[in-house]
Amino acid sequence: MRYKVHRGSHEIGGNCIELISRGKSLLLDIGTPLSDVNPDISYVHGKYDAVIISHSHADHYGLMNMIDKNIPIYIGELSFQLIEALSYFTNYEIPENKFILFKPWKDFIIEGTNFTIHPFLMDHSSPEAFAFLISDDEEKLFYTGDFRATGAKKIVLENLEKHPPKDVKKLIIEGTNLNRQAGNYITEDDIKLAFQKIFITQTNISFVIGSSQNIDRIICAYKAARDAKKTLVMDFYTYWILNLVSQKSDAIKAVLPDIMVLRKGSISGSQYNKMMMHKEIFDEFARTIFRNNQTLTEEDLINNPAAFVFYGRLTHFSLIKKFQLHDLNLIYSQWNGYLTDRVKKNPYGADEINTLKTQTNFIEIHTSGHAYKDDLQRMEAIFPGAELIRVHTEF
Repeated sequence: MRYKVHRGSHEIGGNCIELISRGKSLLLDIGTPLSDVNPDISYVHGKYDAVIISHSHADHYGLMNMIDKNIPIYIGELSFQLIEALSYFTNYEIPENKFILFKPWKDFIIEGTNFTIHPFLMDHSSPEAFAFLISDDEEKLFYTGDFRATGAKKIVLENLEKHPPKDVKKLIIEGTNLNRQAGNYITEDDIKLAFQKIFITQTNISFVIGSSQNIDRIICAYKAARDAKKTLVMDFYTYWILNLVSQKSDAIKAVLPDIMVLRKGSISGSQYNKMMMHKEIFDEFARTIFRNNQTLTEEDLINNPAAFVFYGRLTHFSLIKKFQLHDLNLIYSQWNGYLTDRVKKNPYGADEINTLKTQTNFIEIHTSGHAYKDDLQRMEAIFPGAELIRVHTEF
């Protein structure tokens, strides 16, 4: 089995690795580059037998709508639903390719090839992220995808250590944090405690700016708010993501009734209108929220701000500006590169959040979705003697 790293060497994001065996080829991820240092994406026009997506972060799937429409795309069931959600709430278009959905731990064969895949569910800041054990009947290769061992699914790395795949000849391993030191917060439990200290003493509303797909972080905010006797509020999109994940997690399902959803306003109103354009998907979801009296308005939040924590995104800057700012807690809880020039184009809302830094009580409380050096070494030790191929790293 041969490999070619089209993208990801000496670069974080934009992962794309080709595997070749007996005249057949397979792409592991086909992500959007985070940087424009190397603008070459000509590899998207290649002829491949399949693409496998490790998880639903754009730096791993974002270019899949540029490949030949006849190439099948293999992706986890929940990962596909998370990407599909973008097509309902944004202008993202799902490509016309055939999607073949797989489940954690269940082997599958790439049609028309000798590639057999075993997907391992991993701990990451996406609720469904996979590593893959790939065999071509002659050799085995292990691709870690993005992983860590500091979140809700940290046990999966321990299980991998106890039951390691045998005879693996090549290890393609991520290295985002290879030469980076951990910050003030390492585990999601650390994040929860830091949130709680702020929520307990707040005299105004607290906004947590994070990813709607970072379920670990949302649950940290929920638990911290609950323990501080505050109510967690979010928009329809984030609540829909939680709803999708709850279909595979009883623990998530149990917290749904305690969370409030913002109705009306520029963002939530627009989201509701988009949901009603797909009533066959969202009608019962919306009815349940209203039937259970789980909605609040902006006025409800403004009239009693200290009672609430809002989990939002960069795009919620316009809502933040409606509150008294000087004692508002603005907690940034995702990669700080989005607020700098480390990405080729800052996401919508980044400039406004940067401005709000000086007007609010701005705090960064975040831990990486990627393994630090100790856990990278743990992964490497599982595969002694394997050829080491580093991707998703600047080094």
